[in-house]
Amino acid sequence: KALPPATEQPRVNVGKLKNEHRPFELGRMFKEVRFLIAAVIGLLLVGVLADLAFPTLMRMAIDNGVQARDTNTLWIIAGVGTVVVLTGWAAATINTILTARTGERLLFGLRLRSFVHLLRLSMNFFERTMSGRIMTRMTTDIDNLSAFLQTGLAQTVVSVGTLIGVITMLTITDATLAAAALAVVPLIVIITVIFRRISSRLYTQAREQVSQVNATFQESIAGLRTAQMHGMENHVATNFEKEAEEYRRLRVNSHTAISIYFPGLSALSEIAQALVLGFGAWQVARGELSPGILVAFVLYMGLMFGPIQQLSQVFDSYQQAAVGFRRIRELLATTPSVADTGTHPGARQAATGPLELSNLTFSYTEPTTDTNDTPPILDQVNLSIEPGTTVAVVGPTGAGKSTIIKLLSRLYDPDHGTITATNTDIRDFPTNNWRRAIGHVPQEAHLFSGTVADNIGYGLPQAQQSDIEAAARRVGALTAIAAIPGGFHHPVGERGRGLSSGQRQLIALARAELIEPEIMLLDEATSTLDPATEAVILNAADRVTSHRTSVIVAHRLATASRADRIIVVADGRIIEDGSHDELLGTHGTYARMWHLVG
Repeated sequence: KALPPATEQPRVNVGKLKNEHRPFELGRMFKEVRFLIAAVIGLLLVGVLADLAFPTLMRMAIDNGVQARDTNTLWIIAGVGTVVVLTGWAAATINTILTARTGERLLFGLRLRSFVHLLRLSMNFFERTMSGRIMTRMTTDIDNLSAFLQTGLAQTVVSVGTLIGVITMLTITDATLAAAALAVVPLIVIITVIFRRISSRLYTQAREQVSQVNATFQESIAGLRTAQMHGMENHVATNFEKEAEEYRRLRVNSHTAISIYFPGLSALSEIAQALVLGFGAWQVARGELSPGILVAFVLYMGLMFGPIQQLSQVFDSYQQAAVGFRRIRELLATTPSVADTGTHPGARQAATGPLELSNLTFSYTEPTTDTNDTPPILDQVNLSIEPGTTVAVVGPTGAGKSTIIKLLSRLYDPDHGTITATNTDIRDFPTNNWRRAIGHVPQEAHLFSGTVADNIGYGLPQAQQSDIEAAARRVGALTAIAAIPGGFHHPVGERGRGLSSGQRQLIALARAELIEPEIMLLDEATSTLDPATEAVILNAADRVTSHRTSVIVAHRLATASRADRIIVVADGRIIEDGSHDELLGTHGTYARMWHLVG
């Protein structure tokens, strides 16, 4: 019979997590489930008391029942023992459910907060951090932390409670035997401290290495077509093999330490139990100790070394979880370089006015003593854009053309200088409000898994089918979409697989048009297209830019010639500015570029 459907909700304040900006603290996370934790601890203590009661019942059964040949006493003890076992079973069953619920609730909150924090981070974080490393933090690190929170913490409470209770009962049962049994504990502590230092270093190295393995894997798959076309499959495989081998070596070293530590503890506990059993048997033979006390003592010793071994295993789990927790905490401590601190209303209205770039200087490199001599991507750029005009940006590769688009859309903020819209610094607007006033079509538009309609409506989830079709009509994409099997309902693969470059760009243009932006930014949207497809996209681009302020980064000068105004960028500066005819008449850089391609 199938299990009942899982319908329980996490009961986590999702809205609060999504808007949490305070530094991450584990205590604050535990506070959200404090009542569940209290219930878990209470049930664990019930289980500990049940375990501690059983050896005492065995002693009473042997000394007062078996030796005294008292059947009634044996039945009473058997009945009490049954109740104790059932109580422990019930406590363990309920505790397993609550522990899983607590752990999953904690990890749901942590995973959600980590993901939302990633969405807030600026582009420079993702450009300097390999996506495979990010995936490791969201998967392996959180999973290891989950395992510890779900089982490790509960096991710690059980083991510590059992250990305290057992030591107390050992001392009460026979102080001499207790002293002999506890003599091995200092040695166990010393071995554990040594293991902790070794394992912590090895786990940290292994976790960093698995991040590198994941990053290499992700990059290899993303570039597989290039590798195959250049016959580099063996090189890619060798590179991955090297990273995987290093991870294997670190993991083997970790397991070597584990294979020495845990069996060593088991050997010490068994030797101690054998010595105590031998000494206790000698005392029983001399009549100095009752058989029941010896049996109870041996059972208590089993309970003592069990928690010690469990604590060592928990410690091993903690070492792995601590590495994951540190890495997650580092992620959550990362602050966006584009600070969303603006509160000024009216971003959309301001976007309808003039745009002004004043003394704009920007570099992708963090300013350090080692990079002070590196020239900035943009250097003291000044540019005024009148509302409703289309400005094309041309220039050689690396001149800073696309950087202007990124700064206008606040994917980055300038190192120096300002960008204003209707005389208001765009940093004074809430970032989301400013970006909602902008339509952005990059060189290679990213399409999500779903349908064509889903991708056009991505920026406006509440859009109706009629709105989506209207946006496609305004950019002239209806004919192209109708040619796709299924039309608007055609399934789109990951990154737009199954669609041509032109189809992807038309969908991206329709997506940008749907939100009816005041500013349209096109970043080399036709550079990868064939001439026929480019003509279709250019006509669509003309439609979306004709009635709004537009900035077009143009790889092909035929695209730039359609603009009201053209600026030529070289070495981070604007060196020419004017219309197509004006720039041809100056016989400067633009004119030379035009005649070269003409």
